[in-house]
Amino acid sequence: MGVLYLVRHGQASFGTDDYDRLSDTGHQQARITGAHLASLGVRPTRIIHGSMLRQQQTAQGILEGLGAVSAPETPGAIGTAESALAQTDPGTVVRTGPGATAHSDPGTTIPAEAPPLSTTTTDDTSRTNATAIPTRLDSGWNEYSAWSITGALTDTDPRAAHDSRVFQDELERGIARWADSRNDGDYEETHSAFTTRVDRAFDDARAATGSGESTLIVSSAGSIGRTVSRLMGGDFDQWMAFTRVTINTGITKIVTGRGGVSLVSFNEHTHQQPEMVTYR
Repeated sequence: MGVLYLVRHGQASFGTDDYDRLSDTGHQQARITGAHLASLGVRPTRIIHGSMLRQQQTAQGILEGLGAVSAPETPGAIGTAESALAQTDPGTVVRTGPGATAHSDPGTTIPAEAPPLSTTTTDDTSRTNATAIPTRLDSGWNEYSAWSITGALTDTDPRAAHDSRVFQDELERGIARWADSRNDGDYEETHSAFTTRVDRAFDDARAATGSGESTLIVSSAGSIGRTVSRLMGGDFDQWMAFTRVTINTGITKIVTGRGGVSLVSFNEHTHQQPEMVTYR
């Protein structure tokens, strides 16, 4: 049996001129998450993250918390995935983490791929002696572009740029429009294209995770919500429900094996103290 851990990125920089970077709190959340996993004896076989800066910075912080550094994944380690959806375990169990409220991830336009995480070539002795964990980038785990989605609305509330609750309302209104295929021509990435790439990214990660291995994936609320909803056989409304409550550095655990795929837990975040729980 293999295990996949889906981790949402740490708190980003909502309300600033560049959302796609972690705040000081976000960096701290990432390191705490890594230390928490280490305390549980979790040592990922590999780490996968999207190309968004906040996702990469979160992966780096988790590595630091684990007392590890990144190393390039061996070529050929990723196989061709068969459909995880077709083999989903009908007995899937969901355990939702505490403290969830209705907020979501603004996302951002998908950037060019940023430089890879630092590896064992560093001159720092403590890092050189640290365990190296194979790490790779897969932009299939990137978030949708929330700004493009809300930008397609003709009557947005100007407060959305700085008020997260207003932004959430506008985003959900925009996503409903985005999901309607009749409006596909208004978006660079359609809703269907988004779900297809996230599904492909999950299937690839699952195919790469052998028996006794674990893969840690750093992504965003929409992508994680899509994956969980897919495994549950959920519809658009269930995807939105999962996405709303996904907390920064919340951990979702999925097991995979001969019997298919099972969702063990969703959005666990007890490793963060109440004052460290955030949604953006």
